[in-house]
Amino acid sequence: MSVLAKLVKQPLTLYVTSSCPFCNNARKLITANKVESKINVLDDMPDGGASLRRELINETGQRTVPYVFSYGKLIGGFSELKQQPQAFWEQLPKNKI
Repeated sequence: MSVLAKLVKQPLTLYVTSSCPFCNNARKLITANKVESKINVLDDMPDGGASLRRELINETGQRTVPYVFSYGKLIGGFSELKQQPQAFWEQLPKNKI
C-alpha cells in the first residue's frame, strides 16, 4: 500500500525533519489552529526516514520537507500550508487536548 493510500482518512498529516525550520513553522501553525494532526519525524525512523522520503518524492514529486497532506491530498510544504484559507482550518477536526 502506498504512503498516500494510508493517508486518506487522516485530516492532516506531516512528514518533517527535526532540524528543518519550515517544518517547525508548520508544526507551530497547526498548534496555533488547534487542529488534529499526525506528525511523522523522518529522522526518528529506521534508516533516518530515507526509504520513506524516497517513496514520498516518487509519489509527489516534492523533494523538500515538510510534506503536508490533508485526507491523502498533498497540500505542499509550509508556504502552501500557510496560504490555506480559514475555511480549510475550520473543516479540520479540532485537537481534543
